[in-house]
Amino acid sequence: MIATVVVEREVDDKRVASTKTNVYFRSNGFIEAGCRFKNIVEKVEFNADNFIKAIEDAIIDTASTPITREEIKKQATILETVEESVEEGSTSSEESVEEVTTKKTQTELFAEIKPLYTQADTTKKIEVKNILKKYGQTKFDMTADVRMFEEVLEALR
Repeated sequence: MIATVVVEREVDDKRVASTKTNVYFRSNGFIEAGCRFKNIVEKVEFNADNFIKAIEDAIIDTASTPITREEIKKQATILETVEESVEEGSTSSEESVEEVTTKKTQTELFAEIKPLYTQADTTKKIEVKNILKKYGQTKFDMTADVRMFEEVLEALR
């Protein structure tokens, strides 16, 4: 991929009326750029979110099997988990890569917890609060240890 960043200025009465920075992924006769993705947009306004979205859209459009953004994020989370486990040396005979990839994320666990918590009695809710305290939390923080979410889910079942 050869992307070109261009600052485009709109001049009105010999004064710059506005400027806009774009990144080009395709040549248009004036700007040289190129990409092997067939369906990538010609240009987007230059910022990180637009740049990433353009590339993700191109990847999704060229995938041989249909894939959604959620599936991409899920696969990225699995990959990060596997990489962390390998770095920590925890992927050994007792914990294989398969086991690591089948673990659920905090968000997935919270989606299971939420309906169970709303239907839980006072005793179960107090037990959940105690588990949160054990992990130094007062509410469900998605960056908290995944084991906290697993314990809460187990307590609610």
